[in-house]
Amino acid sequence: MSRHAILAVLCLVLACGMMNAQPLFPNPVYPLGADPIDMVKADFTGDGIPDLLVCNYEQALPSGDLSLLVGRGDGTFGEEVRIPVITHPFNIDTADFNGDGKADLLLEDYGAAWTMAGNGNGTFGAATPLTAAGFILYAQVADFNDDAAPDILVSGRRSTGDFVQALLGNGQGSFTTGPFIATWPQGGSAPADVNGDGRDDILVLNNKFRSCDGPNPPAKQVNDIQIYLGRGDGVFDPAGTISTGEWIQTFQAVDLDRDGRLDLVLGLTFYQGCIGNSGGRATWYGNGDGTFVSAPFELDRPGTIVPAELNGDGILDYVEALYGVTPFIYEGGRNWTEGETLWFGGDANVTIPDDYNGDGLTDLALLSTRSEAVYVINGNGNGTFGPPVIPTLRFAGTTNAATGDFNNDGALDVAATGGDTGDVGVALGNGNGTFGAETRYPVGDGAFTMTIADLDNDGNRDIIAALFNWHTYPPGVYPDGSLSILLGQGDGTFGPPTVYESGQIPLAIAVADFDGNGAPDVVLANWGDGNDVYGDLSLYLGHGDGTVDPQVRLAVDVRFDPLYGPTFPVTLGVGDFDEDGHLDLVVGMRGIYFGGPAGDVQILFGNGDGTFQATQVVTLTGDTESVAIADLNHDGHQDIAVADMGGQVSYAPGGVRVLFGDGSGGFTGSPLLPAGIGPYDVKIDDYNADGIPDLVLSTNGGYLVLLTGLGDGTFGARLNFGLVGLPLAFVKGDFDGDGQPDLLVLAANGAYLMRNAAVPPPLSIDVSLTNSSPLSKGSGTVFWTTDAERDLVGFNIVVMDHAGRTMLNTAPIRCEECSTGSSHTYAYYVPKHKSGRNLYIEAIHRDGRIETFGPARRN
Repeated sequence: MSRHAILAVLCLVLACGMMNAQPLFPNPVYPLGADPIDMVKADFTGDGIPDLLVCNYEQALPSGDLSLLVGRGDGTFGEEVRIPVITHPFNIDTADFNGDGKADLLLEDYGAAWTMAGNGNGTFGAATPLTAAGFILYAQVADFNDDAAPDILVSGRRSTGDFVQALLGNGQGSFTTGPFIATWPQGGSAPADVNGDGRDDILVLNNKFRSCDGPNPPAKQVNDIQIYLGRGDGVFDPAGTISTGEWIQTFQAVDLDRDGRLDLVLGLTFYQGCIGNSGGRATWYGNGDGTFVSAPFELDRPGTIVPAELNGDGILDYVEALYGVTPFIYEGGRNWTEGETLWFGGDANVTIPDDYNGDGLTDLALLSTRSEAVYVINGNGNGTFGPPVIPTLRFAGTTNAATGDFNNDGALDVAATGGDTGDVGVALGNGNGTFGAETRYPVGDGAFTMTIADLDNDGNRDIIAALFNWHTYPPGVYPDGSLSILLGQGDGTFGPPTVYESGQIPLAIAVADFDGNGAPDVVLANWGDGNDVYGDLSLYLGHGDGTVDPQVRLAVDVRFDPLYGPTFPVTLGVGDFDEDGHLDLVVGMRGIYFGGPAGDVQILFGNGDGTFQATQVVTLTGDTESVAIADLNHDGHQDIAVADMGGQVSYAPGGVRVLFGDGSGGFTGSPLLPAGIGPYDVKIDDYNADGIPDLVLSTNGGYLVLLTGLGDGTFGARLNFGLVGLPLAFVKGDFDGDGQPDLLVLAANGAYLMRNAAVPPPLSIDVSLTNSSPLSKGSGTVFWTTDAERDLVGFNIVVMDHAGRTMLNTAPIRCEECSTGSSHTYAYYVPKHKSGRNLYIEAIHRDGRIETFGPARRN
């Protein structure tokens, strides 16, 4: 039994701080400006909490800017603060150049670099350009001497060729230029102490790409790295060359094998003549004197390595960032264990580890240029990050999913299409956020979308799937599609499919009783062929026994352009918008990109007998992708939320708009509300437990956007949460049994449950004590069993009596199932004279909150 009353006693003997905030869902995401390229971490506001600063290149604008994310210390950040700069920054670094104890900035554009002095409150002074032997291409913070003032390594170009040069800082914000070093055409440079004297040396990548013109093009392309050892005064001496015999694309200096000596990690590209093919990674281990020895080549591993302690053993591991982020746990020597790759936003090109939420575990801040956002992913302390993958839900070619209680046990199950395998996969839920093994049911080729309904009125959920009748690669002429129905048996299994013909390429399904006979009917939205065959709808009237009539084709309002082609239906919704007691059908039409006709939202008002009136266009959109129905302004009339992706350019902004119904079939449209990059799916529910419906949208940026409803049709705070693992589909439902809607994200490598934290689920711990123990006579063993391990980092065993609180364990006992959410039983020996009347278990939550359970009962 939880003893919250004991908290008053605990506060007398412990420092009881304020509980930290907790994101509504895992993986908070923070949108940025356009074209973000680089990111640094420092305390820019002087509160002792790390902040993040991103440079936005803003290619389409006259100049770029910076996005400051102010850390709160609980794993979350404030909304971005935009800071103007003089040009387009593509690289950012930070150091205290003027010695005032505040973080300053070093920024580069192509042809210039400058510093900006930090004021310690999140603002910065004017830009101070750097001067070098020519115009500057790159600049990096370095330490070339022993004066404790940061220096800068610049790489640039002169009229006579390229160069590298040291700028020696005087600790007051200005620099003295050292002699320049002439180099080959610029391929990059880096400061690194390769000979272990405590001062940085210089590594220069000599770009020797040979022309492909002329009578003798090269058989292959090769470049090399030149090593220059520093004297400590800005002068450097050449000290050898490293050549791999291939083209070196990237390089970095890092102590990979933890021997205290810097190694070189080289990303290679294989060139046959002038054509670059696949590549990989070459590692050269440092001897500590400026020389290196090569290690075996690793194929397909050219990512950036970022050292970090990942699993709590005090030894540095690393993560590799290359589109996704892969953890590598150090096993000793030159051996690592590779973990599961995390995919966020499609290109996590900058990764900064730190303990952002204060729980003692390493978290990750990831910058995605394509998503124009920063993702913050909590570490689990065992080398994994974010919600654990559910491996049983790996559905090949998944494009859609649905949820329902298939075996009538009160727990939600999930089904998903396997478009490339011609089946539907079903996994039964355990009610605590975990699932059993999946079972696959053949439905036919190209199962693109699906839904769940009770078509035979037996109380069991059935599967309805729409089929392309081809998979992986489309044929020259599209065949007609199909409707496939699998009747549920009530025990989690399904019967064989019954198949009905449909139009070409069915993209969406709606199920409702349109003819008023008490039996569900089915509607499919057909794309057509994108040219001569226009899109339309297929209506199947149900009999209530699991069978339906053959299709009746319903026309929609297609807008055609001879250059771009026709618009076509991609989404369906159902409601009674004229409040005549007959269900109406909402159709979302996708527009044609790059200047073609716009999309729109149409309604087919129902007559109540399975027929419909002609379509009426409600509103035009850039590109309707999804609709959802609910009363969003509490006026008693149904409204329509529309996800408008904005165009086929994958990362066009788009947004969401709400069509407010007046109860007579008319609508008033809201302005387009920002909802991330390319929103394509919208769902409605009360996600923050305030009794008001909210909107959640998945986006082409690889994250969810939650718009919190205010109850009057307007929306408050916009919250963003990262979708893990190249998301393919997501469904909502209470999968962990806490009464709040969760989100289950299906990805190529499995599923991820994003638990809703609006109301923390109650924790239950049973505590017992026996008098048997290998310790001295009178000692015992305390056992405690958790029902689930969500939001926990560990446990304490405490005695509370007249003397106060005494902790029996020397350090918190680590949570064993924190990454899985499962239950666990613990055993711990306690000394004699500790009776069950005063022995308790403290559960330590991630936000610092402590729950106490007990007293232990004696067995």
